[in-house]
Amino acid sequence: MPLLRLNRGSRVAVALTAFLVAGGATAAYGDEPLGDWNLKVDWPNRTADVVLTVSRSDKGLVATWTGPQGRLTADAVTFSDQVLRFTLGVEDQNGDPVKLQFEGRIKDGRIDGQLVTPRGAKIKVTGRRVAARG
Repeated sequence: MPLLRLNRGSRVAVALTAFLVAGGATAAYGDEPLGDWNLKVDWPNRTADVVLTVSRSDKGLVATWTGPQGRLTADAVTFSDQVLRFTLGVEDQNGDPVKLQFEGRIKDGRIDGQLVTPRGAKIKVTGRRVAARG
């Protein structure tokens, strides 16, 4: 004789709870860009920690990049075929404005990508999602 007899509705509720407790909710966001990401940026002479936050507005995707240079708002944020792309406006060593292009592939809650400078230098960027957003 079973210790606990559940009707169909109760079995569904128990299965859903087990799915959520086991990480199913996080898995649903595994290949989406929305959320907070802890990134490591491998500049030529140093490594920088950055927090990338991606959210959705009524105009599409919005991203902010917060690191040693402060908080920057990304331009032209897109996500297709598991690749997140955007542009960051920064100042170079001389204080002149430059645009950095970011491209990163998202898979299983991780992101691997690069920043490309106007001169074509590629800076490795890696990280993981620390908080999902719906």
